[in-house]
Amino acid sequence: MNFEFNSDAVQPQADVVVETRKVPAAPSIDYTDRTGWSSDMLEYDATAKAAISQPRSSLFCILMLIQPTLWMVGLWRDVADGWHDARNNIDLTFDTARKLIDLRVKELGLESEKVYAYPKSHSTIAEMQAFDALDFDSRMAKFKSAKA
Repeated sequence: MNFEFNSDAVQPQADVVVETRKVPAAPSIDYTDRTGWSSDMLEYDATAKAAISQPRSSLFCILMLIQPTLWMVGLWRDVADGWHDARNNIDLTFDTARKLIDLRVKELGLESEKVYAYPKSHSTIAEMQAFDALDFDSRMAKFKSAKA
């Protein structure tokens, strides 16, 4: 094989022109000092903030703790001011959920303040998972015996 190179046929590349311009300064933003945070902590913080929708997350946690029948038999999805049960075509607003919780708290003989404090009571995920793995009666006995 013979490869011939004709240097006369090669066109030189055009000159590259680079324009510089001044970029405006970024606006100042107030934020929590996170200089000592690891990347895992930053990611967790962002994920946690995105996942929490008050009062939805707290009420959901409480409903799962006390398990009212209406809640447990439903097929719930989020709607603007609460949930909708697609199975029974029922809407449960946040206010109605609080009333349902109050009725169930009285029925179970629980302290209302303790129940509403429950969503923020676990110190670790492992502790929460161990508690959630118990059957309902064991969970209620442990919940009643716990300090407020």
